[in-house]
Amino acid sequence: MLVKDIMTKGPLVWCEARESVEAAAKMMKEKSVGFAPVLEDADSRRVVGVITDRDICIRTVANGLDPRFATVEECMTSSVVACRPETGVKQVLEIMQKNRVRRLPVLDARGRLVGVISMDDLVLRDAAEPKKLMAALKAIYRPAKTRVASSAA
Repeated sequence: MLVKDIMTKGPLVWCEARESVEAAAKMMKEKSVGFAPVLEDADSRRVVGVITDRDICIRTVANGLDPRFATVEECMTSSVVACRPETGVKQVLEIMQKNRVRRLPVLDARGRLVGVISMDDLVLRDAAEPKKLMAALKAIYRPAKTRVASSAA
């Protein structure tokens, strides 16, 4: 099975790098999503990054930036991990597992956004072998290795 068979087609939800984080967060709330590709502009549909609700919390709010004035470019992930419509499901799972991501922009040969594929798409359409799906999920959701400070003194 190929990505083009199960992906969500079209750039249904996206934002531009120069818009405010507040505008992106409002759009995410309105559309009930936690992920949006960041486009150079609507005409080119060229992906320059991705932004998640977690990016907004960690890179904006937790760093004391004002979401009304901070731009998407300031908190987005600019190293985009993506795939093509012709990519196989097995390879998509490997990409997600290796990069610890649950969603990938789908780009055409010219690098334009044509859709998004998510772990949900793979699960809901029974597109992956259960063992490979579980291995990918375990890798994606494994806790980061961080030290937790003790509150006891």
